[in-house]
Amino acid sequence: MPLYDMKCAGCGDEPEVFRRSDEQVACALCGHFPLHTVWKQAPALSGIIWSNQEHNKQLGVRFETNAQKREYFKANPHIREMSKGSADERKFADKLRARAEKKAARLGFDDLDHKKRFDQTNKAKGLTTEQAIK
Repeated sequence: MPLYDMKCAGCGDEPEVFRRSDEQVACALCGHFPLHTVWKQAPALSGIIWSNQEHNKQLGVRFETNAQKREYFKANPHIREMSKGSADERKFADKLRARAEKKAARLGFDDLDHKKRFDQTNKAKGLTTEQAIK
């Protein structure tokens, strides 16, 4: 709970009180209710907030401004930004799944789930899919 500077309208006492922000307290000296919060200075915020700063882990790039981000994508037209849940991201995920299904079929599995179960049973043995098949 935070520490608040309070003032009693009854006796003028100015105690510091630990309380929840929604809690009302009475004066310890005269019993007047409620004490009022005194704001001696503006509450301090913790540090600077960079609203445009972005770190893209997949690309390994940090953008300090939106202009830097636009320049990066202009200089790298083969890279396209996808937001989570967008149509582009779903299309990309479907394409990856199709590739994984083809690889599983090439290795002789019924489907991708069959390959995943096979991999889980061999993971404890420390074998990769290719090693376990041989």
